Amino acid sequence: MIRYLPVGNDGAYHQASNGSHVFSASRTTIDAVDLATGAVSILDTTNLNTELRASRDGRFLYYCAYDNPFLKNTELRVYDLAQGQVIQTLPLGSEMHLGVALSRDGSRLGVSSTGGAWLTFSIDPTDGSLAWIPVPNQAPQVFPWRKSLYPLSGGTITASVVDDGRPEPVQLSFLWSKVSGPGGVVFETPQETSSPLSFSSPGIYTLRFTASDGERASSAEVRVIAE
Repeated sequence: MIRYLPVGNDGAYHQASNGSHVFSASRTTIDAVDLATGAVSILDTTNLNTELRASRDGRFLYYCAYDNPFLKNTELRVYDLAQGQVIQTLPLGSEMHLGVALSRDGSRLGVSSTGGAWLTFSIDPTDGSLAWIPVPNQAPQVFPWRKSLYPLSGGTITASVVDDGRPEPVQLSFLWSKVSGPGGVVFETPQETSSPLSFSSPGIYTLRFTASDGERASSAEVRVIAE
């Protein structure tokens, strides 16, 4: 037999379950559906669509919430299902935090942001509360993209960067440079991720892109042909 259960008035974007209830996150609410009766209750009204996770013992619900429709000023919330209320809120800053993941043993919670940062929290097994686990700063990851062939007059070379959001405030710097080649290379905007460039002589060139967060840096090299 198939049962159709209501999921709130704004659609269910993300769902979780603790065995007795299904929890749905929409743009406006966190809803709980009783699997035995089909009854629906609203747990929270300031969600704005994030993933959510139930604790392994089914007692707590973890999700992010925002105070405005632009998905800023994120809070990570812990909802005690027995008490019927939020028991802990942790401010996460102005980044959009949408991904929430629970470790396999249920002892840790991870939260991802659109800026590439990943926050990890330990879960207290007695009361479900969270404590942030500091993570050492990691160097930015760099991914240069380029054409294989360029005319001497040049073109545009581009790289993408993923950073962990540390240290704060985030202040990334970039640099394009020539490693080797038969002639000179002019980068018009060498301190940007994307730069027009031109070559003085035909041949094979090795170019390097470097990104730094002020504490740690990483580089990647690409080979191109100018003709």
